[in-house]
Amino acid sequence: MAASTSSIATSSTNVNIPTPAPDKVTPGALHNLRILPDYRGSHFQLQQNKLKQLNIYDSTENGKLIPMHETYSKLRPGALVLAICNTHIYNMVQNGQLTSTFQLSVQAIKVLDPSDEPVEECMIPILSTMSVDMSKDDSIIAGFSTFDITISPTKKNKH
Repeated sequence: MAASTSSIATSSTNVNIPTPAPDKVTPGALHNLRILPDYRGSHFQLQQNKLKQLNIYDSTENGKLIPMHETYSKLRPGALVLAICNTHIYNMVQNGQLTSTFQLSVQAIKVLDPSDEPVEECMIPILSTMSVDMSKDDSIIAGFSTFDITISPTKKNKH
């Protein structure tokens, strides 16, 4: 069986990142995914997908939107933020017992006070393009060869 290898790169690796112009950083604007520091390599082959600008504002820069490629450095442990959220409560009965699940859906974030913590180096795995041999000789791995994502997720009949 062929093995897949990987290595690690850091977010400071010199890569041409197509950062959006300041006038293009508007609520709901769509950007190229390559502006994200961990979007690298040949494993991402998205053709038409875009990254939506989230409503994350920086009060230290007159309330300007934080560009998506800067969120990793602006939203880090120790930052004081104010968030506008919707609250959802799901009440369900499980085994005769009432259980509640709470969900916060963030609509907007404003950074009130930036963190004093240093920006952590983002370790980005670089995966090998070498494929794994799905040999039928290995019964554990061979089970994967019967999985076909093109078939409807309905239950299959046992043979």
